[in-house]
Amino acid sequence: MQRLFHIHGDNIVECERVFSIIKTAFGSSYTVTGPFQSSTTPHFKLTKDKNTLDFVFFPGFGRWEKNILDVVTFVKGNLREAADSIVSEVFGSIERPLFAIEYCSALPAGNNAWQRCGRAYSFANAKIPYIYLTDIGGFELDGDRAEKARRYPNPFIPFAYVCLTNTCSSLALPVFELNPATDIEFRNHFNDVVDVGELGQFVTAIFEGHPTDLIIAKLAKKALLFANLIQARPGKKNDFSKSFNALEVYKKTKETSFSNYMAAAVTANWRKSITIPTSISLKKLLNITVNFATGLPGTKTNAQLPFCLIKRDQRKAFGEAIGENYKSLPEDVFKWLKKDSPLVVCWIAGFKPRGDDSRPDRGLVPLARMLYGKEIDLLTVVYGPGKPDMWRLLDSKPMELISKNGLWEAIFNLSNAVIIDSPTSDGLTQKGYLESHWSGVASRKRITHVSDYNIDKDCASAFPVFSEVPISYGENDVDSAIHLFFTHVLGEFVYEGLCNPPGGDWSGLRLQAAICKTEYRWLTLPRVSGSDSKRPDHVFQIFGLSTIPVLLILESKETGRTVEENIGPRLKKYIAELTSYVPNVAKAVNGSWGPSTVRYPENLQYITGSVFISNSASEAKAVLAKGKTDICIAMTFAESGKSCKMLCAYNSALGKALLSFLIMKSKTQSDLFDLIII
Repeated sequence: MQRLFHIHGDNIVECERVFSIIKTAFGSSYTVTGPFQSSTTPHFKLTKDKNTLDFVFFPGFGRWEKNILDVVTFVKGNLREAADSIVSEVFGSIERPLFAIEYCSALPAGNNAWQRCGRAYSFANAKIPYIYLTDIGGFELDGDRAEKARRYPNPFIPFAYVCLTNTCSSLALPVFELNPATDIEFRNHFNDVVDVGELGQFVTAIFEGHPTDLIIAKLAKKALLFANLIQARPGKKNDFSKSFNALEVYKKTKETSFSNYMAAAVTANWRKSITIPTSISLKKLLNITVNFATGLPGTKTNAQLPFCLIKRDQRKAFGEAIGENYKSLPEDVFKWLKKDSPLVVCWIAGFKPRGDDSRPDRGLVPLARMLYGKEIDLLTVVYGPGKPDMWRLLDSKPMELISKNGLWEAIFNLSNAVIIDSPTSDGLTQKGYLESHWSGVASRKRITHVSDYNIDKDCASAFPVFSEVPISYGENDVDSAIHLFFTHVLGEFVYEGLCNPPGGDWSGLRLQAAICKTEYRWLTLPRVSGSDSKRPDHVFQIFGLSTIPVLLILESKETGRTVEENIGPRLKKYIAELTSYVPNVAKAVNGSWGPSTVRYPENLQYITGSVFISNSASEAKAVLAKGKTDICIAMTFAESGKSCKMLCAYNSALGKALLSFLIMKSKTQSDLFDLIII
């Protein structure tokens, strides 16, 4: 039997990650072959006896004649949020989504902890199982890359995922992995929540059409237990008997809802501090809310999340007090505020000091909805320093604002009303709006021909099969080709230390040391480089070229003109400075990660390079000179995407030796890549 699957991902790394999960789930009895067929949408196979599972990678959302995210965002109330990867199965002319996976190695604290809640909310409502694969136990680093403190999410965030899974009857749950920097004490404390096979069991059950209820129940229980364990973690001074017990609360709320539980049983005080400059009226609004609001249960948690509940019997008085604070509030807003029903109030700063969006805050209203559900009224208070043009769009062209801004899309799609009180909103005469202000217009560009998609307003079920050729070739294809060429075609001679394509992360640099058969890793790379250094897009260790280890450091771009001047020395300096620090973690080649106390033990030779799309040998040589790199590779993709031609120029003896080595070692390995030295 032969089946065909598509893996749609943010980039080639995300496609490769989910394929690795699938390979592991099916076990070593399956033979893996690939890549073949295409250098931009590579094919891989899993084969066992007469069973063959074909996989095609589609790196980069929005690059194809159709957009897989349309089937998610078409479902009423959903947002333009993409998971890192979506796996679908092809049946003739259609493909059906099976599940989505999100990866997060960022520290899960502060607003980073709820940044991806919009994705979970949207996929759960689209009935596409959503797995949030997240590190736990990571450290924040100081300027000298020394460990400061571990960071933890608020316990109500994993609890909210369980609530969402229950209310939507679709899996949207975290799966926990240990950060490489965790020690024995941490591992022992959190041992019962770390994945020991449920993810693989879920994946194989989906592929084989088996029930998943028991697996989902196990994952949900681990998420609830994690919420408890982070409150009772080692070194934390807290009376756990007074804290939020996620397991117990969920038992009480599962049959009704968290909203009903909060409205009837919980009387915790709520409070919030605001540290940015605000207006007098906003400070009064906050004080009013504190006087009426009910917070989340638990002595240490109710002040940490910026939303609260106004109970039904308090709402009228709450609305009257707001009316006194904002005399010009529209009558329909004032009347709505005094309704005879409970109300959730969500507080969003939303903007950085210069008015740019704070991306993580787009997940805050979805988080509130995950906890409290769809039916309860929700008021969002926006108080950050947004740009004046944004307020004008909000007032006169809400559809345009939504189409341009994911934060406002989340606020509008999931709120029933908003109050605006910002230091920059003086030109906005109306401070409050009901959803009728924006609900009469389309909140996003809908699918033009809905009949072409086998979907309805409540479920993303199927869509036309994708063509394997992108609309146009760009940086995603450059990064895909680099990754495939070095890790698969030349895998025997290469160790990939870093791969950061568009939409990638900064989770770390890895290097091997042959003399002690050990791998080293520098965690949490800074996103911003110094003026005389530059974080690279790719780092590869090349074996067999020289007796001294060779490190190839590459910058990838879509065009040669965007390659920066003097980029070569800047790339080299970044890696040289980073590797001068003691690595955060290390492990024997077949061992487990643990804290490192020694510096990387080997000397390194550096080869820098730039890679971009061009079929011009003269441009390649010009970019080589401009960037002052050791090598330069100009790529051309065949119209079908099947093959990639690489015009390679060099600017040093070591660069020339590397290119000759690459050609020699790859010559008989694959017909997807053709290297030519110019």
